[in-house]
Amino acid sequence: MNRFLANHAAKSFPFVSTLRNCLKKSHFKWTAEAEHALLEVKKCLMELPTLIAPQSGEPLTLYLSASDITIGAVPQDKEKECLIEQQIPAPPEQDQLWSLFIDGASSGEGSGVGLRLVNPEGHEFTYAIKLDFKSTKNEVEYEAFLAGLGIAKKLGVRHLEARVDSMLIARQINGTYEAKYDVMASYFSQAKELILHFASCKVIHIKRSANKSTDALSKLASTIFEHFAKDICIEVLDHPSVPQHQVMVIQMVVESWMMPIFAYLLSGTLPEEKSAAQKIRHKALNYQVQDVLLYHRSFPGPLLRCVDAESTNNLIIEIHEGICGLHAGPRMVVAKLMNAGYYWPRMHIDAVKVIRKCDSCQRQAPNTLRSKNELVPVTSAWSFQKWAIDSMGPFSEAPRRVKFLIVAIDCFIKWVEAKLVASIAAASVKKFLWEFITYCFSLLQTLVSGNETQFADCGL
Repeated sequence: MNRFLANHAAKSFPFVSTLRNCLKKSHFKWTAEAEHALLEVKKCLMELPTLIAPQSGEPLTLYLSASDITIGAVPQDKEKECLIEQQIPAPPEQDQLWSLFIDGASSGEGSGVGLRLVNPEGHEFTYAIKLDFKSTKNEVEYEAFLAGLGIAKKLGVRHLEARVDSMLIARQINGTYEAKYDVMASYFSQAKELILHFASCKVIHIKRSANKSTDALSKLASTIFEHFAKDICIEVLDHPSVPQHQVMVIQMVVESWMMPIFAYLLSGTLPEEKSAAQKIRHKALNYQVQDVLLYHRSFPGPLLRCVDAESTNNLIIEIHEGICGLHAGPRMVVAKLMNAGYYWPRMHIDAVKVIRKCDSCQRQAPNTLRSKNELVPVTSAWSFQKWAIDSMGPFSEAPRRVKFLIVAIDCFIKWVEAKLVASIAAASVKKFLWEFITYCFSLLQTLVSGNETQFADCGL
């Protein structure tokens, strides 16, 4: 429109001031000045002048006009007219705080500087500067700081808050560190001179993670981009260019205890065997189908959803050792499962199997002194009725060439009889029983031995 309307910048300036601070739709306000400017633009469009491009070599007269907000230049002759206008950017507000984010990057390919200058309204101005001279990491950081101060000074900023991720610069500017080397001292003195041009300048150290945007600018500027085009377009791809392989999921149908009951309740299908069909009819009385799901009728409570064998372990583990699990026993776990609304026939048996595998329950279980195997009691009605006999040896040979020991123990009062013998033949055992047991106590009723040949002899 600026090619057809004279003094277009001045006439459209109310629109610019109206839209300047409209970051959201709720901030938009249509003012009376904007309404008046719209009517003026409509009126000018209804009475447009005829504009013709100038010919080469034709003399023109240049008319200049200036106002508080615009500058206009009109080259024209008696019959032809061209219009050129330019809007003067509004100077920054002097009393508000601007934010400056700086970062420097140095690599084998080169060095670069990234800057982000944010005005009080939140608008950002980004700069990327490449350094064509060799410099260290600290020198690059100082170059970024000086470049940021210089740009803020040219824009007329009075109050500035510089946020840097270099602790060296922040501590030296704030006076905590001292600039010792000549190069650092030169950078420090020049930075102090630039800071004097601001009414207030505060330097704050921030983490590198809070300065990612500026870090990306500095890394872009530090790379070798001579082979790049001036304009670099970035396109975002939301899917791969190569078609992905299609995977067909094959689910194996596992026979479940619910399938016969489910089939009978839906379509009346029964097994061919009469006994199996009679069992399905009897079991189906306690079940019903609702919303394509099988439920078990619980007389004292609501319907319980039936689950297959693949889900039972997960349910038991969640109740037993889940978020609210108490590592309770099988009976309490089954009760909690039924209160939660689940059912399957082998609930108690499956709960016992899963709980026995719980590592915490095994480690924290109380120690028991009970034998792991069943005890076999050995009883006797009265003393000296039942004896246990065994032999020991051979030992070192003693006088009379004795080297074996025959021992007999009463099973009631644990009375012990023993004798040293030269051999453990059946005759020696028979003589021991007569002399030490039958003659001394009474005729024994039961003799318990280890089935050695000398004790199994029929002569005893």
